[in-house]
Amino acid sequence: MIKVRFTLTLNDVKVNGENVGTIVVDWQAKTSYDEVAAISRAWIESRENFATHMTGLTDFGELSLQMANA
Repeated sequence: MIKVRFTLTLNDVKVNGENVGTIVVDWQAKTSYDEVAAISRAWIESRENFATHMTGLTDFGELSLQMANA
């Protein structure tokens, strides 16, 4: 297992139609290299549907997910 730091950044965010700027979510988790690869694949495949999973999120510009050894 490895300890990974994840950082999710959304820029130009609109919530319920109101511009709120940037949202950054940062967390650490113990995981395996295989899980990191699976997360990367899922991220690439589901990025366009991301907004549907966040209540009130109506629009966003750039969206990025970074992963690094913690």
